[in-house]
Amino acid sequence: MGNPLDEVRVIRFESVERVVDLIKEKYSRTDLRIGFRGHRESTWELAPSFSRYIESISDDIHNEHKKGPNYREEIANRLYEQFKENLIVYGDIDETSINSIDLWQLGQHFGLASPYLDWTYSPYIALFFALEEQGVSGEDGAPDRCLWMLDTDLLSVLNDFVREQVWPRNKEKLLPNSLLVQQFPIMEIAREINGSNRRLVFQKGFFTKHVFYRSFEVWVNRIVDEFPQKISAYPLLTKLEFPCEGAARVRALDMLDSMNINHRSLFPDIQGSVKGALETVRRSFRQSPRKSFSFSSPD
Repeated sequence: MGNPLDEVRVIRFESVERVVDLIKEKYSRTDLRIGFRGHRESTWELAPSFSRYIESISDDIHNEHKKGPNYREEIANRLYEQFKENLIVYGDIDETSINSIDLWQLGQHFGLASPYLDWTYSPYIALFFALEEQGVSGEDGAPDRCLWMLDTDLLSVLNDFVREQVWPRNKEKLLPNSLLVQQFPIMEIAREINGSNRRLVFQKGFFTKHVFYRSFEVWVNRIVDEFPQKISAYPLLTKLEFPCEGAARVRALDMLDSMNINHRSLFPDIQGSVKGALETVRRSFRQSPRKSFSFSSPD
């Protein structure tokens, strides 16, 4: 029997209403240590924008760079330093305070390809992001949407095991230590909140950091072979799949809006105001216009 840690437990639902029922029954408590992430298409990997950036520039990367011990880290470092330099040179941020800011968070906020993958502790907020955009219909209709669930307590156990067991066991074979960390990285969780990222607060968010592997799934498959078979009887990742298009999607977004989960509350900035305006106007035209009455003066 395989190790359940590297298996994604997939649970299929017939409708978004059934997913909401499950959330109400099991995941509405505030003491749960579960991260949630919504995807418009259930086939999408848990991959950060940084991985997609590397794929987009792959043809421009010289083969000698790809032969390096880990060219992904080199790209990440250059991207980080170039972004930092630009911020200083063009006066976007004062040089004396820039080292106190998590620049990956700041850059992701403005579209920088980042190794951070964002999660939320709220299943309803994750559901909003799964439903936010209309699906892309194909021959067989729109693809299923999904909610990803991450057991953060189990992730902490895995990270501790890597530090305390895997690294010491492989230290002699993988020198220098940087190579050891590249081959067996921990999955860092970033929760730092500063004035540069108010969205993190409103979205009840945190990040996992993915520099060395393309996606969360690839990291789990790579690291799990180092663990005892019975470290856990449960998977690290669970995926709730469900169809939701048309009227069902609108009803679900209406429900979330009644809970004050919308663009205006999740994006407390100009972008949120823009998206909120677009959505409000769209919804206003779903209803029939009011009848107009004309009054004529008596002769």
